Amino acid sequence: MAQYEYQLLQMAKGTRLAQFNERLASIIEDGWDVISMCGEEHVNVMLRRPTGQAAQQPQKTAQAQQPAARQAAPAQAPQQQRPQAPAQPARRPSQ
Repeated sequence: MAQYEYQLLQMAKGTRLAQFNERLASIIEDGWDVISMCGEEHVNVMLRRPTGQAAQQPQKTAQAQQPAARQAAPAQAPQQQRPQAPAQPARRPSQ
């Protein structure tokens, strides 16, 4: 089964940029990601989003990992690193 569905958004000649931006923002809020944009007079925007099953699967995995991550986080103490001494320049052999 496909993991992503795709959509091509085209700005028709005569469409105002403000209207196009509002439409694009609305589509992005619906879960679409911009893949590419091209064009000068006619703007084309390629969008994609995960399909229904693909979108649900990562959410379940992320929810399962959150409690484990919360328990492990306090046990780990931050490690302090010592500053490294600057490297000495290589010496040329004397002639």
